[in-house]
Amino acid sequence: MTLSMSCTQKNPINPYGKTKLIVEEILSDYDRAYGIKSCCLRYFNAAGWDPEGVIPWKKRNENNLIPKVLNNVLKGKNEALIYGMDYPTVDGTCIRDYIHVSDLACAHVLALDRLLYQKTSQSYNLGSIKGYSVYEIIKTIAHVTKVEIAIKNCPRSPGDPARLVANASKAKNELGWSLNYDNPEVMIKNLWDAMCSSTL
Repeated sequence: MTLSMSCTQKNPINPYGKTKLIVEEILSDYDRAYGIKSCCLRYFNAAGWDPEGVIPWKKRNENNLIPKVLNNVLKGKNEALIYGMDYPTVDGTCIRDYIHVSDLACAHVLALDRLLYQKTSQSYNLGSIKGYSVYEIIKTIAHVTKVEIAIKNCPRSPGDPARLVANASKAKNELGWSLNYDNPEVMIKNLWDAMCSSTL
């Protein structure tokens, strides 16, 4: 199954996506009933860290692929869990869209400006419009950290689509939003540098 989220397609196949859609519908109801305007930003996989190195990294529990594997490497546990390697993709692993946290921050500012001055409710997908497999990301982490990472194949996570990539054209056209970082290697390196600096 291939999903590419556009501005009109809303068909979540798991509880995570369904709850997000429910919140959007509630906000839409508030707009119609009370005139309360809102802007929904649909993040894809946020990654990276402050590229300027000003904001220090703080250790926390992470569930996302990139910080989770980097945390393992930092602890000397050089392994990565892949939940499903039998998807209908080139290497059998899920394909996802990754977006740098700095680009997300810029989108927030632009969305707030639009909400303040145009006073209309909107929703925007925020992603790079590119897809990278879980296996590709793990290989890139190994390259950045210069560590060989062992892969452990685990059962699929229920409701995971094989491919999930953003259509962010609406955000680009209406907000004037554009990406400064669209390479996962840069995102991984920014986070890895911040993590290493915090342990010095």
